[in-house]
Amino acid sequence: MKQFFPLIREEWQRFRAAMRFLTARMATHRLTQVAGSLSFTTVLSLIPLLVVTLSVLTGFPVFAKFQTEIQQMMLENLMPERMSQVVMKQITQFAEQSSKLSVLGGALLFVSALLTMGTVDRVFNDIWQVRRRGLLRKNVLVYWAILTAGPILFVLVLLLGNYFVDVLKAWPRVEVALSLVVPFLVATFAFSCLYVFVPNRKVAWKDGLVGGAVAAVLFVVLTQSFTAIFKTFQVYAVLYSAFSIIPAFFLWLYVFWLVILFGASIAASLPILKYERWRKVPRAGDDLPEALMILYILYQAQRSPSRMVSWSSIQTQLRLNSEDLADIMNKLQEHGWIGRVRRPDDSTGWALICDTGEVTLAHLYDVFVFDSQYFAAQAQKHELPWARRFTDMHKSGHHRIYLSELFEQR
Repeated sequence: MKQFFPLIREEWQRFRAAMRFLTARMATHRLTQVAGSLSFTTVLSLIPLLVVTLSVLTGFPVFAKFQTEIQQMMLENLMPERMSQVVMKQITQFAEQSSKLSVLGGALLFVSALLTMGTVDRVFNDIWQVRRRGLLRKNVLVYWAILTAGPILFVLVLLLGNYFVDVLKAWPRVEVALSLVVPFLVATFAFSCLYVFVPNRKVAWKDGLVGGAVAAVLFVVLTQSFTAIFKTFQVYAVLYSAFSIIPAFFLWLYVFWLVILFGASIAASLPILKYERWRKVPRAGDDLPEALMILYILYQAQRSPSRMVSWSSIQTQLRLNSEDLADIMNKLQEHGWIGRVRRPDDSTGWALICDTGEVTLAHLYDVFVFDSQYFAAQAQKHELPWARRFTDMHKSGHHRIYLSELFEQR
């Protein structure tokens, strides 16, 4: 018993420290300000997004037969009933007007939807701290896939869930349970896909699912809360009539984006919590041992038949989160020491592409600890009389050892 309480206390302290880390990380990402910005962007681009979504769905005969039901079902699962009635009426009018657009107008509408997806992409990459953005061609293809395949998958899941609810109407308790579980599962699926596919970084499905589940719980609570608020404050609705929906809709959009960004922040933070890198105190030269370890792993892989190592294998061996690993790998790749290679079977991995007999420890030291060239330039700028001697001493030190010699030592 005496050993039990200290263990509980230690775990509680770890939990509190992890929560402080998450709170600080979310504050760094300015989730509240970003949610407000995205809410404004959504208001401007909501109609193009929905028109594109509905045009994709109605382009398939099986969906065209149920256009009204699909629209109603999507809104009922996305927002409170009273709000969805007003929004649905306006969307129907806009959709009818959009059918009269010319080819140029339709193209501009689709470009507007793509630009909105680009804004979301930038926000997600900031949360995952991605410094190297994807190619424009690749990003456009991803946005295109989300705008076309996304609505189809989403509606298919909704239709499947509603089908099971209708089949099980003979069992009222099961029907009630499914009516609560299905929206949660659909929301989890949608949010998880968003967290896994949008960032320009490999996100593990388990991390995406955890973040998606957290966001789904908050989303269900959000929808139920707004429904209760609409029922409670009837005087406000009577006083402002249809205009009461406007501020409520703006508030709902803001909280909706806050939920999405909160789930994204959870998904992005899980690898850091998993490897407990958040407990490490930053020090100069922290990345040098990891960089050497990556090069050593790839050096050993040269003797294997594949001659390359997967990203996940490197991450597992080093116990690094994706953000820290990507920073180190990008620096090594920029200096031409490692590269991404592809096998004939289209599988990809990382390999050593430099001659370890020409790369010295000093080269890595300059990149990850002390940039002697930058120091020399700054010293010359400030006319430091001892700068040249300091640089010469640095270059003539023990860092002149070659990587091939270092890796072959036992």
